[in-house]
Amino acid sequence: MADGYYGVSAVNRLGGVSGTDELGGVSGLENLGAAANRTAGRAGGSYNVDAMDGVHFSSSYQPSPQGLNATFGEMWQAITRGDHTYYFSSNPDAAGRYQAAAEAKANETVASFNGDIEDVREIRDRLLKGESLDSVLNDVKEKRSDLNVAAAVARNKSNANASVNNDIVDPNIKEASAVADARDGSTANASAGKESRAAAVATDNSVAGATSDQNSDAGSVARKGSQAVSSAFEQSLGFAKAKDGSEATVSASNGATAEADADHSGVSRSEARNDARAMSRARAGDAHAEATDGSMAQAESSQKNKYQDFKVGKDDVNTVWGALKKAGWSDEEIVKQNLVDKTAHENKLKDPGVVHAGQKLHIEQKPQNRPDAEAIGRNRSEADAKARGSDAHSGILADDGAAGSVHTGPHESKDIKVAPQKTGSLPNPETYV
Repeated sequence: MADGYYGVSAVNRLGGVSGTDELGGVSGLENLGAAANRTAGRAGGSYNVDAMDGVHFSSSYQPSPQGLNATFGEMWQAITRGDHTYYFSSNPDAAGRYQAAAEAKANETVASFNGDIEDVREIRDRLLKGESLDSVLNDVKEKRSDLNVAAAVARNKSNANASVNNDIVDPNIKEASAVADARDGSTANASAGKESRAAAVATDNSVAGATSDQNSDAGSVARKGSQAVSSAFEQSLGFAKAKDGSEATVSASNGATAEADADHSGVSRSEARNDARAMSRARAGDAHAEATDGSMAQAESSQKNKYQDFKVGKDDVNTVWGALKKAGWSDEEIVKQNLVDKTAHENKLKDPGVVHAGQKLHIEQKPQNRPDAEAIGRNRSEADAKARGSDAHSGILADDGAAGSVHTGPHESKDIKVAPQKTGSLPNPETYV
């Protein structure tokens, strides 16, 4: 029932995340605006103004077009502690958004904060007093609703980009916040509009993106070589989570809620519109849930892990890497999912690079003959589809206030459609026979 559209990789669904260097070394969503201006106020003229307790302050001024004296809102300030560098600004870009971008090299941690002057000052003071960066980020992401802040954090060879809308004039309206947190070779992008929040977290060579607007929340978490994308608009909620080489994509609009969860090389997609709810869960399979107009749709596909034993010195297996290749994993998957270290831990090897002839390696096989499930609910309906085991398929379409479910096991396939029986005013043809 699903067409090729839903097979588009999550990277492309980000709408511009790529490995290019067009934004000054920071990859990001096209709709986040140019990140090159993130250095405005830092380039040239930097000088130390104070130092104490190993904390270094630096700033450089950028006069306004009117030639007024520089204020906090027209300058960058930096704090450096060891391998941690923090930048602060309250200067919006030409599009009326606060931009924050960060790129980390080696084992660096670079954090950039941009937003309302009082909010940025508060964050700066908290960090100066010794509060941890993770604590501050958690506050912005989950607890505080009165911070108008864009926070981009990049750790260990990563890129992050965040932006928030700053056109709010009513003090009774909640502010916007966006947090992009990328670690260990990852990319994270977050964009939040009026009264909204967006948070994207990517670790271990992953990609995460989150976009929200019009009193909505969007969140995405990608771990261990995965990709997660979430978008939420018009009083909606969207959350995507992916790990172990998986993809999760979420889209929610007009009062809807959408969630997608994927692991073990799974692909999970959820779409919800018009006060509907869609949830999908994929483990080593494909799951797609779509709900519209007050409906609910759930799709789940899963299969158990399978393992195979290899003896070192036989079948061309002389390393952990070689055993993983024999189990069906590609070189790219082995690197992105850190499978060598994972396998070494599972086999209690002290050194992943040291094995001995005759030693048995217990290796997880790459999933084959993936199960897939698709559930579509329309017009106040409920649809539930589950596919479990190798080569299983479940599909359901519920329409016009109907409810239905379909479950299949290994090597089973079933598609159904449920809807109320149509009745009309025309007489029964049998009365004329």
